[in-house]
Amino acid sequence: IPGVLTLPEALPAKSSSTAGGGSGGGVTAQAAGEASPEYSEYEDDDTQRAPGNLAKSTAGPKIPDPYFDQKEVTIYVAANATSVKLECPVKNYDAAHHVILWYKDGVVVTTGKTIVNNIYGLDNQFTLTVPLNSSNGTDQQFSCSANASSDIRHKVTIRFGPEPSTPAPSTVPAATVATASANDLAPIGRDIGLWLLALILAPLQLSVSSTL
Repeated sequence: IPGVLTLPEALPAKSSSTAGGGSGGGVTAQAAGEASPEYSEYEDDDTQRAPGNLAKSTAGPKIPDPYFDQKEVTIYVAANATSVKLECPVKNYDAAHHVILWYKDGVVVTTGKTIVNNIYGLDNQFTLTVPLNSSNGTDQQFSCSANASSDIRHKVTIRFGPEPSTPAPSTVPAATVATASANDLAPIGRDIGLWLLALILAPLQLSVSSTL
């Protein structure tokens, strides 16, 4: 009909199984839902790298807690002593995890190898050098620990004067004991002898009386 626009007829859709028209030399298209070998290889890698397949990290070895064989000691110093050295005999000390601290009356004077109060000295073994002044004559209280958050401490009391001597246990010589035992038994033996003598003399006294 003149004046009417006629649309071309729609061509049939190509088969999804081939591309390029012919069966020979054509490239076969991937079926719907089938993954490409190259992409499936990456998918396998992604699956292996998934968070659920990651190896769980294991906890490291437990660090043993530091401790002291003696919790309290008393050190006696001479009245004219000018300084004294205090040791911190900590057990299970690990420099990578523990820090040695010294305290004076509960106040920190050293932290690790750092001296907070310069009147004190500290060597590589954390031995504390304490200046002394005997004029006050009072005891001084120090303590050390290997962990600032721990209450486990080694307490040291500095006391002026000689260390009290421990009295030796009294012993009695064996000869003295033997003599004392013999002396104690002497009156008993004497009494027994007199009693036997009385038994012997009693019949004689009776016979003499009857004769008279």
